[in-house]
Amino acid sequence: LDTVVDKMVWYEAIIDAVPFPIHVTDNDMKWIFMNKSFETMMIANGVITDRASGCGMDCYNAGASICQTDGCGIRRLVDQGLAESYFDWYGRNYKQDTAYLKDAKGENVGFVEVVSDLTPMIRVSDYTKNEVMRLGNNLIQLSEGDLTFDLEIGAADEYTSEVSAQFNEIRNSLEAVQTSVENLINDANMLAQAGIEGQLDTRADASRHQGDFAKIVNGVNATLDAVVAPVQEASATLNELAKGNLNTGMTGYYNGDYSEIKAAMNNTVAFLKRYVDEITQTLEQMGQGNLDQEITSEYLGDFQAIKIALNDITTTLSTTMAEINDAAGQVEAGAVQISDGGQALSQGTTEQASSIQELNASIEEVAGETKKNAMRANEANQRAQEVRGNAEVGNVQMTEMVTAMVDINESSKNISRIIKVIDDIAFQTNILALNAAVEAARAGQHGKGFAVVAEEVRSLAARSAEAAKETTGLIEGSIDKVETGTKIADQTAESLKEILSEIEKVTGLVGDIAQASNEQASEIAQITQGIEQVSTVVQTNSATAEESAAASEELTGQAEMLKQMVGAFQLKSAANKSKRINAAIPPKTIMVDNTPAPQPKIVLDDMEMDKY
Repeated sequence: LDTVVDKMVWYEAIIDAVPFPIHVTDNDMKWIFMNKSFETMMIANGVITDRASGCGMDCYNAGASICQTDGCGIRRLVDQGLAESYFDWYGRNYKQDTAYLKDAKGENVGFVEVVSDLTPMIRVSDYTKNEVMRLGNNLIQLSEGDLTFDLEIGAADEYTSEVSAQFNEIRNSLEAVQTSVENLINDANMLAQAGIEGQLDTRADASRHQGDFAKIVNGVNATLDAVVAPVQEASATLNELAKGNLNTGMTGYYNGDYSEIKAAMNNTVAFLKRYVDEITQTLEQMGQGNLDQEITSEYLGDFQAIKIALNDITTTLSTTMAEINDAAGQVEAGAVQISDGGQALSQGTTEQASSIQELNASIEEVAGETKKNAMRANEANQRAQEVRGNAEVGNVQMTEMVTAMVDINESSKNISRIIKVIDDIAFQTNILALNAAVEAARAGQHGKGFAVVAEEVRSLAARSAEAAKETTGLIEGSIDKVETGTKIADQTAESLKEILSEIEKVTGLVGDIAQASNEQASEIAQITQGIEQVSTVVQTNSATAEESAAASEELTGQAEMLKQMVGAFQLKSAANKSKRINAAIPPKTIMVDNTPAPQPKIVLDDMEMDKY
C-alpha cells in the first residue's frame, strides 16, 4: 500500500510539474483532480480556495465562456468526437484538449482536459494582422499615387513588443520610401511648373535621389535639355526677327519633330526675307520716281494683300501722273492760244488807239475848217464805215477771246478736280499706311519690319499730297488770273460795243453834216468827247490785253513746271512697259504782224460836193 501511495504521490508530482493547467472530471463532469497550474489559475480567479475544495464541484463553476454550452469541451468530445475547444476566460484566450479517462478494463470513467493559454500567440497574431493590413493599405495607396500613409504603429503590450519593434523598422523603411517618392514628385512638379511658366533652364537636383530614382531625374533633366535647346534657339531666332534681322536662322542639329521645327522656322525666315527684300526694292524704286514696278512672284496668306496693294499703288499713280501730264499739256496749249490772242488783241488796240488819235486830229481840223469838213464829209463817212467794220471785227475777236478764256477756266477747273483726285489718293494711301502701322503695332515686336514699310508708304503719300497741294495752289492761282482776264475781256467787249455804237454815231453825224452843216460845230464837240472816251477805253483794252498775255505766259510756265515735275516719274504703260514722259512740249511760234495799220482816208468826188 505504501508503494501505491508513493506512486500516486509520484504521479501527482509529475502532473503538477506540467506547466499546462490540467483537470480531471468524472462522467458527471465533476472535478476529481486538478494539477497545481489549474489550481493556481482557479484560486487566482476566486473559483476555489484550494484544489481540495474544488474536488466534487461541477466543472462549469469555472465560469469559462463555453461552460454549459454546446462548445463545452466534454460535450464536443462526446457529441461530435472533437477533442479541441477554445474559450475566453477572464480576458484571456485558451485552448482545451479533452480526452477520455479509462480504467484498466478500458471503460470510460471520466475526462481529462489540458488547458493551453493562447493569449500571447493570439495577441501577436492580432497585432501582426492589424499591422500587415495597415502596411497593405499603405502599399495600395502608394500604387495609386497617394502618399498620405498611415504610419501610426499600434501600441505594443507585453506580448507584442518584439513584433512591434519589427513593424517599427518596416514603418521607418516605408517612411523613407514616402520621402523618396515625395522628393521625386516634388521635383517633377517643380519641373512641370517651371515649364508652364517658361523657365526652361530649371533642372532637378539628382543628388537628392538614390538608385533608379536618381536615374529617373537624370533622364528627365536630359529630356528637358533636348527639348529646351531647339526652343531656346527658336526664341533667339524670333528675337532677331523682332529686331529686324532677317539674316538669321536655326543652325543646331536636332532629331525628329525638332528637326521639323527648325526647318519650319528657317523657311519662315526665308519667306519673310524674300518678301521684305522685294517690297523694299519696289518702294526704293518708287521713291526714286520709277513707278514702272510690278511684283509678279507668288505671295502667300496676308502678304498677298500687300502685293496687290503695292501693284495697285504703282498702277494708280502711273495712270494719275499720265493724266496730269496730258492735262498739263492741254493747259500749256490753251495758255499759248491765250497768249497769241492777247498779243493780237494788244496789237489791235494799239492800232485802234493810233487811228482814233488820227481821227481826233481830223475832227479838230474839221472844227477849224468848216469848209473843209463839208468837202471831206463823204471821205469821213467812208472812213467811219471802215472804222465800224474794224470795230465789228474787233468785237468778234473779243467775243472769241472771251469764249477761249471760259474754256481755259473750265480746263483749269478740270485740272483742279484731277489734283483733288491725286490728293484723295494720297490721303487714302496715308490711311492705308496708318492702318498698316496699327496692324504692325498690334503685332508688337514681330511687326516692326512692317511698320518701317508702312512708314515708307506714308512718307511717299505725304510727298504726293504735298506735290498735289503745291500744284493745286498753282492751278488755283492760274484760275484766279484767268477769271480776272475773263472779267477784263468782258469789259473790253463791252467797250468795243460802245466803240461800235460811237462809230455808228460818227457815221450818223457825218450824214447829218450833209443835212445840217449849221449844227456841225456842236456835233463835232460831241464827236471829240466820244473819241476821247473811245481813246481811254482802247488804252484800257490795250493794258488789259498785255496783262492777259502776261498771265497766259505765266500759266504756260506753270504748266511747263508741272510737266517737268510729272516727267521725273517713270510710269507704267498699258503693256506694263517703261516710258518716260517728255519733259516739255516745244513751244508754239507766235506770229506777230508788224505791218502798220492803214491810215484813215476820206474820198469825196465832185458829184457829192453839193450835198454838204
